[in-house]
Amino acid sequence: MHCEKENCLGNRLCSLRQEKGLTQKEVSDRIGITKAMLSKYENGRNIPRADVLADLADVLETSTDYLLCRTGDPSIPRNARSAKPEMRVQDCFIKCRKLDPILQEMIYHDIEYLYEYTARGDRKKR
Repeated sequence: MHCEKENCLGNRLCSLRQEKGLTQKEVSDRIGITKAMLSKYENGRNIPRADVLADLADVLETSTDYLLCRTGDPSIPRNARSAKPEMRVQDCFIKCRKLDPILQEMIYHDIEYLYEYTARGDRKKR
């Protein structure tokens, strides 16, 4: 996917966000900006600061080089793949909320079971 140079960053932000099934609100909440500001980035009216750009790349699971149109490859280089555990947990919750309530309940019970199983194992080690 090549975007027009005029708003390459905005086009890539918007496309990746939509591909991941995320709303502007979900992305903006996760990185601590307003939905309006994210919309301005996507529409090419504002350019994010470096720290915000890095957070956007993390949330969208891409590189800043891809967002800045320095490469056409959206994948993260192997040596940079250190997804923050808290971001992975947030991704799980976002995906879980989109599931049928019955599936959500099944996931909840699986997590409870794994937590209890792990807790029992931790007690045995002490």
